Formats: sequence, C-alpha cells, structure tokens
Amino acid sequence: AGLISPVRGRSSCDECEEGTIASVPGLSACESCAQGRYQPNRGMAECRWCEESTSSGAGAAECSLCDTDHYASIVADEAASTLQCTPCANLPGVDCAWNTTVQTVRISREFWRLSTQTVQTYPCLTRDDWSPCVGRCGVIG
Repeated sequence: AGLISPVRGRSSCDECEEGTIASVPGLSACESCAQGRYQPNRGMAECRWCEESTSSGAGAAECSLCDTDHYASIVADEAASTLQCTPCANLPGVDCAWNTTVQTVRISREFWRLSTQTVQTYPCLTRDDWSPCVGRCGVIG
C-alpha cells in the first residue's frame, strides 16, 4: 500500500505524493486525504487526523486551517510564524465556521467590532427598534 501503478502491466510502482494515499494495493491512482486529515509523507497508505482545533482542506500535507468553532490567528516571533486556533465559545456574537480567520469571523446583528483585525465585539445599542448595526456586511441572521 502507498504505491500505485498508473500504467497497466508496468513492473514498477509510483509513490503517492504528500496529501494523498494508496489505501489498498493495486490502485491506478492515489486518493486525496479528506478534509480534516493530512499526510506529510510520500508513499503512505493512511491519512492522519488533524490535531484538535486544527483542520485541513482535501489533499493536504499539513493541518494549516482551523476547525469549526475556532478562528485562526498567526503568532509570530523572531524564528517563525505559527498558526493558533482559538475557540470562539467565549466571544459574544461571533460565529466561527470551518476555516475562519480573525478577518472572516461572522458577527451577529446585535454586535459590532472595530475592524476585521480584531475579534473583540461590543453590543449594539438600540432605540425604538433602530440600531446602527442591523444590515451590516457579514452579519449572522
């Protein structure tokens, strides 16, 4: 497993690339790892599961996205940048779908935020069924 024979009758096999596998012997094409799974090595028979709170797109060699109910932010230091997936559960008025980033978190109609560079939300003030927050771009519900 982990090898394919794309040409019938050929005496040698090819290794599947990163992000793909050959789960059973005799395949003529590699299979992509599913969303939420990855394979960093060539010639493998199984995809690995992404760690908790992280995810991947189909055919990934690494888990570089955040799972549902988390948002991605990049933590940078002098040596490297690292993906950090933070839970959305304690953020009022925020919805985090799969692959959400700080810029793409969805804000409910009852809340607002200063910019797409922050996840901190504030409740909207309403008066007589009017609110400056209703109808804004990217709102939930």
